[in-house]
Amino acid sequence: MEGVLTADPPLGGYYVPSKLMFAGRWLKYAGDYPTYQVRLFRKDRLRFVDYGHGQRESTTNGLGRLRQPYLHYAFSKGLEHWFAKHAVYARQEALQATQEITRGGRPRLRDLFGSDSTKRRRLLKQMAYRLPCRYLFRLLYLLTVKWAFLDGAAGVTYAHMIATYEGMMEVHLRLLRNGIEP
Repeated sequence: MEGVLTADPPLGGYYVPSKLMFAGRWLKYAGDYPTYQVRLFRKDRLRFVDYGHGQRESTTNGLGRLRQPYLHYAFSKGLEHWFAKHAVYARQEALQATQEITRGGRPRLRDLFGSDSTKRRRLLKQMAYRLPCRYLFRLLYLLTVKWAFLDGAAGVTYAHMIATYEGMMEVHLRLLRNGIEP
């Protein structure tokens, strides 16, 4: 990263993989490593635009990709904070999903088979908005496809936490579809 910063290339920022840390260990499988997000950027060349509970990058300078990961301590403020934060995120993401579903448009299926893992992850998320039983699907996906159990008890616990988050989003989506403001 220091070499990149010193060279000052014309890019707006860089996608950087994160190593999700939980219960004193790296969740290699349950944390879906490597998941790339823009985490190193020039603030005069890139802006973030709110999108659901997250953000999307906006730049005219292009984006690069770094191989060296950073350690992501998502639980440094405790589990209660994580769950409270994700309860808010579930509502924000459900509102975003409702807008996307209402707007219509066809998913760009070529992104599913392309080389850009960020586009593929975003497309899968867009497709998942329409799935019933999201809690169960996400839990089974993490345990059987991503092999979260290889991260031990921490991986299985985290898989349940992420599945719970999916369940909270599903509840919000169901209420919004039925015109009930949660």
